[in-house]
Order: sequence, then structure tokens, then C-alpha cells
Amino acid sequence: KSKANLVTAGSEAGEFKHDADTTGTALSVIAIIEGGIMIAKVTNTPASLDQVLKTVNSLISALKIA
Repeated sequence: KSKANLVTAGSEAGEFKHDADTTGTALSVIAIIEGGIMIAKVTNTPASLDQVLKTVNSLISALKIA
């Protein structure tokens, strides 16, 4: 729940959109990162994790208030 609180705090601080799904966003970001780590290890391609982290960055940027 503390991860969702980070997204909630961002919304309350005016950094993220107020209609953001805090729990879903937090869980999705964690799942994407963990999946990227697994893929990078299994395939021995660290660049895969770099690509996943770029996607996470894009998702977080989409939550930001312009």
C-alpha cells in the first residue's frame, strides 16, 4: 500500500493528475519493472531492462500534470 501512497502523494501535491488510479498504477509499475528484471536476467540482455524503464518513465510522465 505504501507504493500507492507515493502516487496519492503526487496527486495531492499537484504533480499527478487527480483521477489517477493510485493502486493500479503502483502495482503496474512494480510488475513492469520486475518483469523487465526477469527478462534481462533470463535473456542475458541488460538492454531489455533499459527499454522497460523507458516505458515506466513514459507511464509516469503520462500521469503528470502538464
